[in-house]
Amino acid sequence: LPTFTQVSMGDYHSCGLTGSGAAYCWGDDFNGEVGNGAGSGNQTRPVAVDMSNLPAGEGFISLALGRDHSCGLTNSGSAYCWGRDGEGQVGNGSTTGNQTSPLAVDMSNLPAGEGFVSLSLGGNHSCGLTSSGSAYCWGADSNGQVGNGATTGNQTRPVAVDMSNLPAGEGFISLSLGVYHSCAITNSGSAYCWGYDSDGQIGNGATTGNQTRPVAVDM
Repeated sequence: LPTFTQVSMGDYHSCGLTGSGAAYCWGDDFNGEVGNGAGSGNQTRPVAVDMSNLPAGEGFISLALGRDHSCGLTNSGSAYCWGRDGEGQVGNGSTTGNQTSPLAVDMSNLPAGEGFVSLSLGGNHSCGLTSSGSAYCWGADSNGQVGNGATTGNQTRPVAVDMSNLPAGEGFISLSLGVYHSCAITNSGSAYCWGYDSDGQIGNGATTGNQTRPVAVDM
């Protein structure tokens, strides 16, 4: 087994990335989150992720894991996801149940030529950050965690996060996802969050229920 350059953990599974861009996963595989082409129960040691759906010469440069799904970012800025897809978190344009091998995320809502530079995964949703500082999310949106300005159920492909609350010229430089909410840091060091706010996790000074677009954390 090659040496790992990165490891990432979900709720019950783990993945490692090698220097050559290959991924290996282990742990719970009842939803296909190990990605070896079979939802085979528990994997007690790393197994190779089936990368046959990637174009020739493409490899992963980073991995991100959620509760029951996994995603990899390729060197061309494309995203591939696998595992549980009951809420569209695999992002391929349909809710397809369990995906046991990586599938290409449908990035048709992104501007021409735009790709992702990082990915972050939550409980049942996923988000990607572009080089221009925009965020796109997909998957479960029962609590506004996709951030597009509406609680729209399941989003099966990336949709643009509504960044209208940010000051002119501000963009995101990093994303982090929880089970039902999402947060991002801007280039000025401010934090914005969206999604479920039952316990003040949005951080805007009030417990406001669901926030469907980013709101400034009260710093």
